[in-house]
Amino acid sequence: DKMCQSKEDILLWLKEFHEASASLNAEYFIKKFFNDDAILQFANNSIIKGHENLIKNFQKQFDSLDMMHHEIEHFDILPDRIYQYAKILYKVKGDTEIISIPGLAVFHKTKDEQKIKRFDVFCDPSPLTDKIQMIHSAQ
Repeated sequence: DKMCQSKEDILLWLKEFHEASASLNAEYFIKKFFNDDAILQFANNSIIKGHENLIKNFQKQFDSLDMMHHEIEHFDILPDRIYQYAKILYKVKGDTEIISIPGLAVFHKTKDEQKIKRFDVFCDPSPLTDKIQMIHSAQ
């Protein structure tokens, strides 16, 4: 039954979540995996709430990228959240270098929920943001 999803089921859900984000289509990603009033805490940025704001925020970042890929290192499942450690690989538009950033993500959802109510990401995105600024200033 859905209430006791296996580690394999959760891994599949995580992979689908990351595939949706890798599409670089924020509307598709957010509507598929986030509650209407979901909250995002990304690194040290201000908290963002709700589909409209989440889509705007993610699309702004996605528009600077050619590629984003998550390599899941490990994850732990609690009744109401998942902790995941991953390496995120990015390629910025107009650049060939692949930037790798390690991060810890907390997905707030129960095992039987498809959508999350909150997403916390702890990482240092400066290698990516520095590269985006460098490319933009060179254009």
